[in-house]
Amino acid sequence: MLRALILLLCAVFATPALGKLPKVTLAELAAKSHLVCVGEVVTIEPGAMSPYDGMPSRRALIRLVKSLKGSLPQEVKVVFVPRVSEEASFVVGQRYVLFLKWSNGDFRTSVGSLGAREIVDDSIDSSAITGEPARLSIADLERKLARGQ
Repeated sequence: MLRALILLLCAVFATPALGKLPKVTLAELAAKSHLVCVGEVVTIEPGAMSPYDGMPSRRALIRLVKSLKGSLPQEVKVVFVPRVSEEASFVVGQRYVLFLKWSNGDFRTSVGSLGAREIVDDSIDSSAITGEPARLSIADLERKLARGQ
């Protein structure tokens, strides 16, 4: 019982509040990522139990189209937990700009949902990234990443 209480307290104080993501700049988001790329979700597979008590994780198989930072494999599997507000969500057939980190043998999005930006009309919603306009074209994003901004 005491061990369960200690683990619960550690989990509460070690993670951000639900629905809260840290404010980061594009440069900080890129620096936290091993790979930044454009990719399309091919399938979503069930995964193991997640760190969120009782919530199953999923693995999105993503075909990578273009690298914006890092070496580009043909495809990656990205672990995520659906229906958790600070986690990324994926839709089969949708294209994303992905900011990915390698952790414990899996790719995960960097800084939660900020690490998966849906592509609409060759641009992404960048309003949650500090110092960026509401929308950012893929070409402008690529230029900024190349300059280290």
